[in-house]
Amino acid sequence: MRTDSRKRRLKAAEIASSFHLGQRWESARNWTGLPANLAAKSMGVAPPRLTEIEHGDRLPTSRLIVQAALLFKCSSDYLVGLALSPSPHVDERVKTTVMVRIDDDLAQVSRDTCDALEASSTALRTASALVVSLMRAADRIEACMTNWKKASPEFDDEIPASRVFLALDQLREASSETDG
Repeated sequence: MRTDSRKRRLKAAEIASSFHLGQRWESARNWTGLPANLAAKSMGVAPPRLTEIEHGDRLPTSRLIVQAALLFKCSSDYLVGLALSPSPHVDERVKTTVMVRIDDDLAQVSRDTCDALEASSTALRTASALVVSLMRAADRIEACMTNWKKASPEFDDEIPASRVFLALDQLREASSETDG
């Protein structure tokens, strides 16, 4: 039976230290200026028990949390590690500040997203125009080669260099037409 109690106490100490409960209880008590023995008697517990809570060796009961919050004039959320300060009013200011920062960050993300979408849209229009230009150029090259093959059937498999240069010139013209 004793080992179970010891294990529970060790587990309580582990939980208390992870949330810094003891430090919070001690700072809340010091904030009100109450000595530990007077605070313990006001809450109806022995002074060593309050000392154990403040040192993180013991977890407080829910009844003790409520009594301490009333006695220390602080929020119970602070005593259990859920609030940043003992005063609920300070927490509201902190919440307001955090919300303003979140709103500012969201607005910036929204602006950045709009800028990125606009840039993507411009790039897409440019890419589409380039594809259209290349397709026109390919059609012209194909037409040029078809015309050349009709005019010179004896050169079915060979393309003279002058015809290639003519096709490239047509490609450049088609490209400049879409750019202008």
